[in-house]
Amino acid sequence: KSWEEHLNFIINIVRECKPDIIIYENTTYIYGRQHQGTVGLYKLIGGIVALKYVFDFIREVNSIAVNQVKPFKDKLFRGQAQIEGLTCQAGRGKGWRYKRQKISLHQLDALVVYHL
Repeated sequence: KSWEEHLNFIINIVRECKPDIIIYENTTYIYGRQHQGTVGLYKLIGGIVALKYVFDFIREVNSIAVNQVKPFKDKLFRGQAQIEGLTCQAGRGKGWRYKRQKISLHQLDALVVYHL
């Protein structure tokens, strides 16, 4: 998808949910062929940051570096860190749960970003 499609998706969620804070995962590390998508990524980040100037209910927009997220997530997997309400059940079909509700790995990433 293009950065415009991603931004429109985010805008629709913002309109529906009306968050007062937006937190996104940010990276400045570019490797291999990823540099081809860098301009689009920067445009998307700029669009996300600009949301606080478009929607008056957004108080702040912050980012967290990916190099902070991955080490914390690794600690969660090893049981060396915890987020209240988050549990992991081993075995097929078990996985991660937040407040007893099953969550996807993408939702886990979002929870980690929010926690940090």
